[in-house]
Amino acid sequence: MTKRILILLFCMMLATTCVAADGVIMLPMPGEGMTACGDYLYDVDSGEAVITKYTGHAEHLTIPAELDGYPVKGIGNVAFIRCDSLVSVVIPEGVSYIGHSAFSSCENLTSVSLPDSLKEMPANPFDGSYKLESIVVSPDHPSLEVVDGVLFDRVDKRLIVYPNSGKFIPERVYMVPAGTRIIGPKAFAYNSWLERIILPEGLSEIGEEAFAGTHFLSELTVPGSVEVLGAKALSRCGSITRLTLEEGVREIGRLAFEQCVNLQEVFLPDSLTTMWEYPFYYCIRLKKIHLPAYLDFVFVNPFYRCESLEEITVSPDHAFLEIAEGALIDKESSQLIAYPQGRTAQTYEVPEGIRQIATLAFAMNKSLGSVKLPAGLTYIGSEAFL
Repeated sequence: MTKRILILLFCMMLATTCVAADGVIMLPMPGEGMTACGDYLYDVDSGEAVITKYTGHAEHLTIPAELDGYPVKGIGNVAFIRCDSLVSVVIPEGVSYIGHSAFSSCENLTSVSLPDSLKEMPANPFDGSYKLESIVVSPDHPSLEVVDGVLFDRVDKRLIVYPNSGKFIPERVYMVPAGTRIIGPKAFAYNSWLERIILPEGLSEIGEEAFAGTHFLSELTVPGSVEVLGAKALSRCGSITRLTLEEGVREIGRLAFEQCVNLQEVFLPDSLTTMWEYPFYYCIRLKKIHLPAYLDFVFVNPFYRCESLEEITVSPDHAFLEIAEGALIDKESSQLIAYPQGRTAQTYEVPEGIRQIATLAFAMNKSLGSVKLPAGLTYIGSEAFL
């Protein structure tokens, strides 16, 4: 069944701040509802304390189990972010959840001990803590376990945290254990050690920013059992050159491969139906790409800022996409979607019958000196000729 391709206006700049599931996380500041106790700021929720900010400079820290008589039940989003003095931290019994990026970018943190009471970590809370080597969990923990240095939830078979330093695996190759079902959000984010990660068949989910900023990762194959690749899943992987999505993958999330500046080869399966906003943004060495037959949902120009892109091809079996003199065309809506930024032609004549030029369609092309528009053109999208 044919669906028309939806084109949205380019309406916002994307930030590189820490992002939670419900939006941008801001650093907590003292104010109404917050209380200070020594080096801690906290909120009270149902008679229990949630730490919102640590202001101390300890190297080896044991977080208190109580603040002003309130039992500590949680560590909030970014509560310990950029605490560069921290070398080790012990989280006390009673803490049941740790928020997004709670210990992000603690540049000297090497060791963390987690309590048996811990139940909830929506994402890797240690992203950007490059020296982290050791996560300690009791063998009696009801759901968490550490396997070969890596933190898992054995109940939902989720890989939660691969410590950023990763030096406990000297060969710099990590094979995700068979039976793992989920790679959690930011699980490998900003890893500065691994060169290869091997994903198992049966893996069903790759979370947002799961591999973001893995500096030395050179290639990755996503098994077909993964139907949806999360937003920014491989963003800013500066060393990756080759990416294969096996048959079965059907959706690529927003900015999934943004700023993979050395990405040169991408293999997209026939099962792929959806690409969200700017999946290949600033993949500056990508020269060609082939779009499969059943792709039917694309936002804006998916190849914006791909300055070396010379050729887009489309399956001859596609119901409504085609290539006209190098440009990607939606025949159903009579819309020109994208003209490759790396094409060197100096002139281009938009085909007769085209009624719309999509947002960013010709953006950043440095060779075109003139574009002839057809009679009957009714719409030119935002920044189409930026």
